[in-house]
Amino acid sequence: MRAVPVPDAPSAPSRLTPEAVVNSHTDEGNRVGDLANAVAALEASAKQARELREVVERLDTEISVRMEEIEQIGSEIWELESNLDDHICEHDFMAVQQAVDTLHGLVNWRTVLPAIDSILLLTAIRDGQPLPDLDLPHTWPGGDAVEDHEHPTLTQADLDREHAADIARAEQQWQEIWGDHEWEDEAERESHRADARYEAEQEAVINRTRRAGRHLMKLFEYVAETVGELPPAAEEARREDAIKALAAVDSAAREAASGYKLYEVNLSEQYTSNPSSLGAMGEFIGGFTSWMMAQKNAKHWVVETDPTRPRGSGLRQGQDHPRASTATELRSGCCDTR
Repeated sequence: MRAVPVPDAPSAPSRLTPEAVVNSHTDEGNRVGDLANAVAALEASAKQARELREVVERLDTEISVRMEEIEQIGSEIWELESNLDDHICEHDFMAVQQAVDTLHGLVNWRTVLPAIDSILLLTAIRDGQPLPDLDLPHTWPGGDAVEDHEHPTLTQADLDREHAADIARAEQQWQEIWGDHEWEDEAERESHRADARYEAEQEAVINRTRRAGRHLMKLFEYVAETVGELPPAAEEARREDAIKALAAVDSAAREAASGYKLYEVNLSEQYTSNPSSLGAMGEFIGGFTSWMMAQKNAKHWVVETDPTRPRGSGLRQGQDHPRASTATELRSGCCDTR
C-alpha cells in the first residue's frame, strides 16, 4: 500500500524588525534622491543648452546684420551707377560730382574692412574655430594696380587722340562724298568744306565729353562688380581675397575722382564751344553768367553815380560792393565744382 505524502506545515512569518524598516526607507529615499539629482542635472543641462542656443542665435544675428551691410554697399553703388547715366545725359556736373564723392565714401576700406573682420571673428567664435589673424598688411595693396584686378583708365591724351580721329574721319567722309563734286568756284568748295569741318569739330567736342562720362560709368560698374566679391569672401573667411578686392575698389574710387575732373574739364570746353549743346544745364549756366555780369555792371554803375562820393573815387582797392557778396556766395556754393 502506497503512502500518502503529508504536506509541509506553513513556515512561520519572519519578524519585521525596526532596523529592517529603517533600511527600507533609507534605500527608497536614496533612490528618490538620485532621481531628483538626475532631474536637476537634466534641467541644468537644458538651461545651459538654451543659453548656448541664445548665444549662437545672437552671433548669427550679428553676422547677418554685418553681412547685409556689406551687401548693401553693392546695391547702393548699382543705384548710383543707374542715376549717374541720367546725370551725365543731363550734363548735371554737380550731381555727377556728388555721386563720385558718395562712391568714395561707400568703399572706404577703413570702414568696410572692420565690418568684414567682425564677420570673420564672430563666425570663428560661433563655430569654435581658431580666431583669425586680423592684422593689416604692412603695405596696403591699394596702388595703381592690384593683382588680379585692373580698373578702367582714361587720360586727356586718350580723349584728344579720339577727338583728332573723329575730325579726321569726318574730313575723309567729306572727301569721299564731295571731293569729286563740280563746284562753281573754289570759294564755294572751301566754304562748304569749312562748314562741314566746323560741324565735325562741334560733334567731336561733344563726343569727347561723352567718352569722359562713359569712363565714369565704367568705373562705377567695375566697383559694383568688385564689391560683389566681398560677401562670399567674408562668408568663407578669405580675408586676403577681401583685402585685394577692397584695395581694387579703393584704387578705382580714386580713379573716379580723377575721372570726374576729366569730365568736368571737357564739359567746360563743350560749353565754351557750344553752350546750347548742354540743354537745360547750358541755359542755367548762361543765365547765371548773365546775372553775374549784371551784378558786376551794377556795382560799377553805383560807384560812378553815387553823389556822396568824390568824382572818380570809386571803391577802395579790395573792397566789394555789398551786392557782390551774393554772387560770391552763389559761385562758391551752387556752382563750385572743385
